[in-house]
Amino acid sequence: MLPRIALFSVSFLWGISFVFTKGYLDVLNPITFTAYTFLVLGFLFLAIVLFKGKKFSFRLREGVLLGAMLFLLEAPQTIGLSQTTAANTAFITALGILLIPFLERALYGHKIKFVTLFALAIAFGGMHLLTGGIQHFNEGDMWVVVAAVGALFYMVFSEHFEKEKKSDMSVLCAQQFLTVGFISLLIGIVSKTPLGLQTADGSWLPFIYLTVFFSVIPYILLQWAERYADEVKITFYSTLEPLIGGMAAWTIGAEIATPSMMLGGALIIFALVISEYRRRDLFKRRA
Repeated sequence: MLPRIALFSVSFLWGISFVFTKGYLDVLNPITFTAYTFLVLGFLFLAIVLFKGKKFSFRLREGVLLGAMLFLLEAPQTIGLSQTTAANTAFITALGILLIPFLERALYGHKIKFVTLFALAIAFGGMHLLTGGIQHFNEGDMWVVVAAVGALFYMVFSEHFEKEKKSDMSVLCAQQFLTVGFISLLIGIVSKTPLGLQTADGSWLPFIYLTVFFSVIPYILLQWAERYADEVKITFYSTLEPLIGGMAAWTIGAEIATPSMMLGGALIIFALVISEYRRRDLFKRRA
């Protein structure tokens, strides 16, 4: 019961995070926000690793590789969030999940079933309704599409590394989070991005809240829940994130929600559920 509550809490916090983070990106540049958030996360998990007496350098190559892929998810997503709606960001990012079978086909030779193609067609139809079509794509939407591709690579490779018996999740987390933080910081310095607050009346207090509630707590809960919940529960609960994100954007965020946009979001969620049920053989496991 507790692992399920933890997984739902992770999906809920990450879902509503789009709405609250979007407003703060006028105060702190998206790249700077990404850098500081993941440096905080990285050093927190580094402290956990050192407290447990483990080696931070253990299988560092895998951690850095995952960090580079996570950067391709987090940085474009945050940039896109600053330029498009929170609802679009939540739904479009989730499309990366539907592309997983295609990357697994290219890397491992896994077959792609008809139901996967069916789910993908539904999702693209939903995205068309959600955004108004390619002709109405703005720059922010394109950044979020890049984030969806980053999510695709990150999920496939992280799943691969996590299954290896010699992997250690706390070490992997510290390595990849610090990689994201330092890459973002380096890009910010090279591009001369403001590393401080961009408004005179801005405050660091919201950054602390956002980092604690939408990064630190969810990742700690996720690490704990993964020890007790099977893979089916974890992937199923991940489909709740865009649903919660869209609902939060249209209620808490007071974003425009036309019937076609709501139908588009519903189709994407439906496609995700179809994809995850097929991919994890949920019914067979239950039996």
